[in-house]
Amino acid sequence: MRLTIQKKIGTNTYSFSFEGKDLWEVLVESQKISFHDLSACGLCESNRLALFAYETKEKKFKYIKVSCKACNAGLTLGKSTTGDAYYFRKNEDTKALDWQRAEKE
Repeated sequence: MRLTIQKKIGTNTYSFSFEGKDLWEVLVESQKISFHDLSACGLCESNRLALFAYETKEKKFKYIKVSCKACNAGLTLGKSTTGDAYYFRKNEDTKALDWQRAEKE
């Protein structure tokens, strides 16, 4: 059995496909993509967003991030330690999405 879900990040639509032997397995796998659609940057409200993945050179940490092409802000997706689900990181104090301004070089 196969299930395809779509997530919209800014103006881009991303399709994710999941497979399993039955509906239960497919749904469990699809729940690993537990983040919601994101229409605009939390800082400048632009819809020019992109989803991308990268790995750090030194320690080989893997990240998935939403980047705003208008103001260069970023929102990191965290990965749960159990279940491998991905979610948008939130500010611990405000519980709002944790958009970060790009550091100036």
